Amino acid sequence: MSEINEDFDAASETEEERKRLAPSPATLRELYMYSGNICAYEPCTAALLLADGTLNFEVAHIHGVKKGAARGKHNLSNEALRDKSNLVLLCLTHHKVVDNLDNETDYPVSRVQKIKSDHEAKYRQAMANLDRMVDTSLQIDPLLPSNLYGAEELRDFDENDKVILQSAADMEQFVANVAKQPVAIRDLILFILDKGEEMKNLGSERPAPIATSDIEIVGKTNISRPELFRWAHHLRAAGLLSMIEPDEDDDDSRYFFRLVNSGPQSGDWNIFNTLKEIAEKDPKKRREVLVRAIIELDFTMFEGSRHDGG
Repeated sequence: MSEINEDFDAASETEEERKRLAPSPATLRELYMYSGNICAYEPCTAALLLADGTLNFEVAHIHGVKKGAARGKHNLSNEALRDKSNLVLLCLTHHKVVDNLDNETDYPVSRVQKIKSDHEAKYRQAMANLDRMVDTSLQIDPLLPSNLYGAEELRDFDENDKVILQSAADMEQFVANVAKQPVAIRDLILFILDKGEEMKNLGSERPAPIATSDIEIVGKTNISRPELFRWAHHLRAAGLLSMIEPDEDDDDSRYFFRLVNSGPQSGDWNIFNTLKEIAEKDPKKRREVLVRAIIELDFTMFEGSRHDGG
């Protein structure tokens, strides 16, 4: 009898744990951005934000929060229930229609998901086109360093030494490659460079590339996992990133993304590592230096005096 009571208590506790959590501000911003300020229910054209500033929408759940609600039979966690993938913006009238329990057979999960995806797809494509337009119209001419003596490892070489000449060629190619990447993808490079750490390559004498994991990136940015892997494959094809997949025999399921040089003859010089070392000379301006290089394409921080001790 005691076991039955314990099971009953556990079930009751689980039932009580299902609650409506407010979406995060970032989630609400993204939902609104891809709503086009129009109710997602086709062919409704009701504005979500009226001219006088009145809010004319509600956040609808695809999987219902309460067990007795429309589409409420599921095992999703409270966090999953408030995730952007489970939310859609509807005008007040159509929220009532979709969430009416009597209409559940007409509005199962699959149909409400399609309402959301079809509506948001139009505006996602528009935003993608806008990103491309912005990237094209705001082309920045990269600033190359006049010398490379800001890199401590190159200060022992004369300016005509083949090491310096090769490094200058590598730098030029590297900057050109980074400059070709859309701003959104350079943001990913910046995040890995800023938050990542050197990741040793066992059995290799080469400098350890700066790396971070998929969990770290998805958890601390607004990049979705599918989007992250699309961008990562793009950067890998561009020669700016390598990926380490989880070992099947290891409990660690993380993917690691490592920043690498694009120069085919760059040898042991990892330009990303040197950039981070230069940035870290002044902790107060560390991120500013990284942004200047990766986003603003100004690489003059690599300049220095051959005899400069710091």
